[in-house]
Amino acid sequence: MFTHIESKNWSDVKEICKESMNHFVALLDSKESFQHDSSLPAFLRVYTPGSVYASTCWLGVDGYQKCKEYRESNQVISTLLRHDNVYMCHYRGRWYERFIINMKHLKVSPVKIKKYIQSALQEKHILETHKLILSERLKKTHEEHVKALERSRKKQKLEKDPEESIDNDLSEIFALKHEIPIMKIEGEKMYAEK
Repeated sequence: MFTHIESKNWSDVKEICKESMNHFVALLDSKESFQHDSSLPAFLRVYTPGSVYASTCWLGVDGYQKCKEYRESNQVISTLLRHDNVYMCHYRGRWYERFIINMKHLKVSPVKIKKYIQSALQEKHILETHKLILSERLKKTHEEHVKALERSRKKQKLEKDPEESIDNDLSEIFALKHEIPIMKIEGEKMYAEK
């Protein structure tokens, strides 16, 4: 897989990803092996076939991205997100980020994007850095949506009703229901002040 990625042979990367995806889905459907893998500690799950298939599928997403096949890429990512924090838990934030970016390429409605961001923010395996990135993406999506509504109103030459505000209309849609923790890093200075 890595040789195909290094040589930028994206068609072979996608084929390997499809094969890995078939094996991964079969593994997820097999209750015995899935239950065995979920009973293992997280540091041992890295060596299970499920983690190897998940890793290969994640590398295959890059092949789809390079070919601008965002729909197929999102299908792979949604399959990876389906397995309930068993394989590659620390990658879930990256998967959600990529999924949201692909949704923007596919011109998915902001309401659906908001739904996925909120489900990502509620997961316990998502790192705080990924939560911060996703909340910033939510703010950016809100701002882009407000600008698009303003442009459409200007095109239609509608006068703005003083009681009707775009921000009020969208405040419920884009309300962030997860509080991002604020962390302060303290430590010793590396050099003496002169």
